[in-house]
Amino acid sequence: MRTIACLFILLLAPALAVPALAVPPGATARFDGGAMGPVTFDGAFHADQGLSCPDCHTGLFEQARTARITLADHEGGRFCSACHDGTRAFAAIGNCDRCHARPGGQPAAVPGKKWNATCLRCHGGSPQVAAISRTKHGVGADARTPDCTDCHGPSADHVTSQGATGPDRLFDPRAATPVTARNEACLACHKGGARMHWSSGAHATRDVACTACHQVHAEHDKVRERVTQADVCFRCHKEQRAMLLRPSHHPIREGKVVCSDCHNPHGSITPRMLARDTVNDTCYTCHMEKRGPFVRTHQPVQEDCSICHNPHGSVNANLLRLRPPWLCQQCHEPTSHRGAPGSNTLTGSHANTLARGCPNCHTNIHGTNNPSDLGTERSLRR
Repeated sequence: MRTIACLFILLLAPALAVPALAVPPGATARFDGGAMGPVTFDGAFHADQGLSCPDCHTGLFEQARTARITLADHEGGRFCSACHDGTRAFAAIGNCDRCHARPGGQPAAVPGKKWNATCLRCHGGSPQVAAISRTKHGVGADARTPDCTDCHGPSADHVTSQGATGPDRLFDPRAATPVTARNEACLACHKGGARMHWSSGAHATRDVACTACHQVHAEHDKVRERVTQADVCFRCHKEQRAMLLRPSHHPIREGKVVCSDCHNPHGSITPRMLARDTVNDTCYTCHMEKRGPFVRTHQPVQEDCSICHNPHGSVNANLLRLRPPWLCQQCHEPTSHRGAPGSNTLTGSHANTLARGCPNCHTNIHGTNNPSDLGTERSLRR
């Protein structure tokens, strides 16, 4: 039946006033014109085949994760307007302004939003207000989009006094509005999920406001972009900034890792607001080869990676807190060959030359699958 239905649509398409529609999986499109009467195009066919929009419309998604799609791209017939040209679908040019403001323009006029008749009378020309219209907080056609009063309060005195009195809630760090009142405005919408433990997190207990990190009115929120996120965190965490300048460090400065890859700034049930349940689980998200299980395990490795490594940076190779053998001798007493001077004889208890580096022989210190042997069952060698 599906094949017959698709064949019917293909035969019917030439009779329609527009070409056949490409309907996204899980959606339907209804065409009311044509000599055959109303026709409904069902996207279930694409879903059954395991297809998604980028599988066919590859050109529309060529900039994903690499660059920003500009308004000039749309007006030049690329991306959305490549299909939304007024013939195959409603025209993108001239219709985007219904919900999104042009750069430097005012928020779109949307029925039911108080900013139309009240706030924009005075603040419509403010660049700061124009910027929020190009964020998720300014898409008026979305029912979830907050109004100005949802964040700043009803502010009746502010309106009647024509600005002589400030709004009920201000987010400037110099304002008298308590931090808890500012955060309540954000938590009214942004709650649950990754923010479930905000109230018990270190940022909340130290009276850190959401706007201390986030720029709500900015088109590009620095803390949400991987390139600039660390700079926001380093405003307070200056010790971590210094650690990342050391020779051995996680590639945060290189843009490959960001703070939120390991930490949940909105709170966590773990120490240090880790993104995973334990230190090891957090490290294993990248260093899977260290997870094991191994036949011979190294107990500190199974307990906590930070016993040996400083994740933010170190002057020693491989983020080690100390150089071998001093790092190893914190647990392994300096007896036998572990404390003897280095030697080139390679015999007896002096076979630990080359700067007495334990990993010279014990190469698999995270664990090994060597078979059991009386002499090397705990040596963690290859």
